[in-house]
Amino acid sequence: MRTPKFDLRPAKGGALREAAAPEEVHIPLDGRLSQVACGDLAALGARIAESLDPGCGDRNASIAGKVTAVSEEHVSIAADAEAGVVEKADLSGLSGADLAARLKELGLDTADLVSAAVLVVGGLEPEPGVSVAGPLLAERRETLEAGLDLAKRLVAPQKTILALPEGSSAALAGCDPCSVKPTYPNSLPELTLLAATGKEAPEDAVFVAAHTLFALGRVAETGLPSSETVLGLGDDAVVAVIGTPAGALLDEAGLKADAGDRVVLGGPMRGRALYSLEQGVGPGDYGLSVISKTMFPPVADAPCLNCGECVFVCPARLMPGMLSRLAEFGLYERTLEYHIDACMDCGLCGYVCTGRRPVLQYIRLARRELALKRAADNDATNGADG
Repeated sequence: MRTPKFDLRPAKGGALREAAAPEEVHIPLDGRLSQVACGDLAALGARIAESLDPGCGDRNASIAGKVTAVSEEHVSIAADAEAGVVEKADLSGLSGADLAARLKELGLDTADLVSAAVLVVGGLEPEPGVSVAGPLLAERRETLEAGLDLAKRLVAPQKTILALPEGSSAALAGCDPCSVKPTYPNSLPELTLLAATGKEAPEDAVFVAAHTLFALGRVAETGLPSSETVLGLGDDAVVAVIGTPAGALLDEAGLKADAGDRVVLGGPMRGRALYSLEQGVGPGDYGLSVISKTMFPPVADAPCLNCGECVFVCPARLMPGMLSRLAEFGLYERTLEYHIDACMDCGLCGYVCTGRRPVLQYIRLARRELALKRAADNDATNGADG
C-alpha cells in the first residue's frame, strides 16, 4: 500500500461562527478532582475541579448556574445568570512560572510552554477534514496575537515562527513565516518543529497550535477563566462553550449521525469516539466529526497479519504492529524496547492496517498504563523519602 495522502488545507468558504449558548453544560473532568456538589451555585469562571498536575489547567464553570450532576467523568451545570461572574484576573506583570501558575487556575494547560529559544506556532489544520487554524488566522488574528503575547511571556523565545501551509498569506505580528507542505501528518507538533527548525526533536524549540493560542487569547482579552473552545465542524469552525453537548452542536450545524456512524471528538485519524451525544466538548478538543459507517471498514479484534503496512507509513519509524501486539497482551514494559514514547499519535498505522486492528488505541492504552505506573512509582519513592 502506498502512503496515503491527506490534504491539510482549510475547507474553501469555511467560516468561523459562534455556537448557540447552551442551557446546560457537561464539563469533562479528565481526571481532575471535583470541587463542587449537586445543588451548588457556580459563578461563571468559578473553579469546579482541581488538577494535581501543575502543567494541566483546572476546570472552571463555563456558564453561570446550578450544579445538577457530579461524576468521575463530568460536572453538569444548568444555566442561571443569577449565579454571577468571578472577578477578572490581572495578568499584567506576570511571566514564567508565576504566569504559568496563574493560567493553571484559569483553566489553561501550560506544560508544553516552557523556556526555549524558538517558539513555533502551528498554522496548519490539525487533521484532514478539520478546518480550525485557517478560519482563526483569517478572522481572529487579534485574539491569536493576544494569546501569542502570553505564550511568549511563558517561553521567552529569541525567535517565533508561524508554520503555514504552502501558498498561505496569513500572518501574526512578530512571527517569521515558514511554509510547510499541507499534507498530513505534517501538522503534528514533531513534524512542524522539524520543518521550522530543520531538527528532529529540537531541545531548544516548543510548539503551540493555533487553537491553543485562541484559548490563551480569550483569557487575555476577557480576564476570565477559559470557557470556550474552537472546533472544526463540517466545513466551518465554531466557537463553543466548554461542556456544550456534542449532539446540540451537530444539530445546529445540520449534521446527523445515523445508526452505525461514529461521532468523534477530533478528526478521522486521531479522534476519540463519544460514548453519548450528551457528552460535552472539552477545552482541548479542536474538532467534532461524524464518521460514516461506509467511510472505513469496521475495526475488528483480529490478530496481526505481520504485513508491515504500518511500518511503511509510520513517520516516527517505529513498528506499530509490534507495539499493538505487546499492548494487546499487557506487556506494557516491553513496548519501551520498541520506543513507544516516540509515537506521534498520528493514527496512520490504524488507517492502513490490513486486519483493521485498533492499532492506535492499543498504543494509547500502553502509554496510559506506563504513565500510571510511573506515577505510582514516583508516589512510592516520595513516600519512602518522607
